[in-house]
Amino acid sequence: MNKQNVENSIIFFAKEIYNRNLVEAWSGNVSSVYTKESCLMTCTGAWLGHLTNNDLVEVAFDGSIIDKDKTKVPTSEKELHLAIYRNFSNINVVLHTHSPYTTNYFNINDFINFYSIEAKYSLGDIPLVEQNTRIVSNINKVIEALKINPIIVLRNHGVVSIGNTFKEAYGRIELLESQCKVKSTSKYE
Repeated sequence: MNKQNVENSIIFFAKEIYNRNLVEAWSGNVSSVYTKESCLMTCTGAWLGHLTNNDLVEVAFDGSIIDKDKTKVPTSEKELHLAIYRNFSNINVVLHTHSPYTTNYFNINDFINFYSIEAKYSLGDIPLVEQNTRIVSNINKVIEALKINPIIVLRNHGVVSIGNTFKEAYGRIELLESQCKVKSTSKYE
């Protein structure tokens, strides 16, 4: 894959995530497969809405930093991203957002009954993984949940979505967030 194309895709979708209010400030992280042995991921503290090529670091699937700039530090969720790639060889993208309506909805509820047939068809039953630390602490539970569904919710923390393409992974997050917004603001809920 062409490095510039991968970087451009990460930057484009990171800004979409930020512009759609699915993250704020320095929260959230994004990665994409770059070679058979590595991925590009956002650096720790990177603001997705203001991402540049300098905010991306190449990391081998074994966890070693390949990037020539050894001062770059991968996202604190590096191990989560790498574990996902090791367990799902058929995916190219991992997105982790702190989607506010989804996070709020699943802090109160254990599941969602969608209003939209399209959402139910597209998203299925959303697995909920308990999470009580700032960095995902039980990666095995996340992997098991992703084996059931390519988008999951981390209680108190946000969303993880995987896919072959950015559009696929991002679309799930956007659709789930809109459904949780409707559910959270409905006077009939």
